[in-house]
Amino acid sequence: MKKNIKLAAVVLASMLVLAACGKTESVEASVSETSTEASVEASVEASVEEVVEEVVEKEEEEVASVEEEVKEATASTLEEYFANNDAEYQAMKAQEASVEGLTISVEGNVVLYTYALPIEVDETTAPTYAAAFEEQMAADSASVKQLVDAVKLVEQGSGIEGIVFSLSYVDANGVEVYACKVDANGVVEE
Repeated sequence: MKKNIKLAAVVLASMLVLAACGKTESVEASVSETSTEASVEASVEASVEEVVEEVVEKEEEEVASVEEEVKEATASTLEEYFANNDAEYQAMKAQEASVEGLTISVEGNVVLYTYALPIEVDETTAPTYAAAFEEQMAADSASVKQLVDAVKLVEQGSGIEGIVFSLSYVDANGVEVYACKVDANGVVEE
């Protein structure tokens, strides 16, 4: 159970690192140098491809080590579950230390992953970044599947259904650039 939740946290943190952190400078350079959507989209696409490769590798390593049986949960929400299982919560929160700009919190059954991009986005570049993230998320079914699988692992590990991962990318000033939610069925349309 603990390893399932740790695995989900590792998977998501890896995706955030590679999708945003690892390529932020190249995406920022593309926007500032060319200000074309094509450059931003290419950077985001390359970033997501690296994410998928890294996530698959890490998931395979973690899945191989998962041997613990699932315990029946007594909590009605994931937030309550973590309140009763501090070691698991701390393991998930430890991912913050490995990803600069990442904060993780839990509210009810929603795990909030907020990644602060080390750039400032203005009125002219914000739509380009948002469109690039949106298009990449829509086009990259492998990344969405990885997120869905991570949600399912947390549900299985905690014994709680209806968990949602909320991903939010904000600029250096805290202005949201892109956000999406994923549950066990895929991207949640709002």
